[in-house]
Amino acid sequence: SGSLFNFAESYSQAYNIEVELAQIRVWTKAMNSDQITSGMSRLMPADADGLFVYWPCNEGEGNVLKGKGKAGVDVTVAGTMNWSEKEYNFAHPNN
Repeated sequence: SGSLFNFAESYSQAYNIEVELAQIRVWTKAMNSDQITSGMSRLMPADADGLFVYWPCNEGEGNVLKGKGKAGVDVTVAGTMNWSEKEYNFAHPNN
């Protein structure tokens, strides 16, 4: 339980930001900048070494992100989600 991402110094002070997320990943290992750059536009198998949990952010409706990976925790996003029509092609990175 608790907040996964909290963009505030405290719960009494919050900031509204608009972001577009294609995937959210949490790793249990440190990676250098080359590893991050190489992997950020690629599909990751749920059992990838060091991948704890990730959210593909491809549900298209609602406000629950389905978790995958070792933790596989679903996340309910507060507020109203505005789903983008844009599709990212992780099978063919950087296209």
